[in-house]
Amino acid sequence: MIVINNDQGLVLSLESARASKVDYRIVEVVNASPSTEIKSIVILDRPPSQEMIDEFSSSEGVKVERVLSSIMVIKVRGKAKSVVELASKDYVRHVILEEILPSEA
Repeated sequence: MIVINNDQGLVLSLESARASKVDYRIVEVVNASPSTEIKSIVILDRPPSQEMIDEFSSSEGVKVERVLSSIMVIKVRGKAKSVVELASKDYVRHVILEEILPSEA
């Protein structure tokens, strides 16, 4: 069982990730290194509004890369632990890992 604890009190096990909104691979990344940069696909339950986009953009450690209104998707880039927190929004259906970005040394 993999458990994630961050400073906001988020606790997520691998088993609950499967039943929740977060891709289990993101859970693995957060468990290994929460500050790892990732790209993710956020699937919404309705077309994204400007308020949603602004809310994502204002999240610390998250940058909106692309908005695909027709398929109710927002693509984001950011620290893994910050991306996981997007799942707490009621209009988010799923957060799927798109890419793990290499660290800049």
